[in-house]
Amino acid sequence: IEPFHLFLQTPVISTGRIGKETVAQEDSSSLFIESTHAGIPVRTKLNVERLRAYSVFPGQVLAIKGANPTSKLFRLNAIRAPSVLPAFPSKVNKGINIMSACGPFVL
Repeated sequence: IEPFHLFLQTPVISTGRIGKETVAQEDSSSLFIESTHAGIPVRTKLNVERLRAYSVFPGQVLAIKGANPTSKLFRLNAIRAPSVLPAFPSKVNKGINIMSACGPFVL
């Protein structure tokens, strides 16, 4: 896993959290990925033109594959989201239902 914000001519795999500069649904030019590198927050715009289809939301944590030839715009080749485990209810002997979930949860 390599930092996404550096000058990268060859494709690498990196991780980070998706953000969006505008609220417009169809504006893919405002997508960015953010993380920290050596304790310093970093943010880089994403270019999704090479993807046939994608679905992301602000706050989503992803693994991304691509290159950053300008150190300002990461060109995506692929994105991967972590697997989501199914939620299942469990019962305690006294009839109390318990359900657990795991985030991140974004409003």
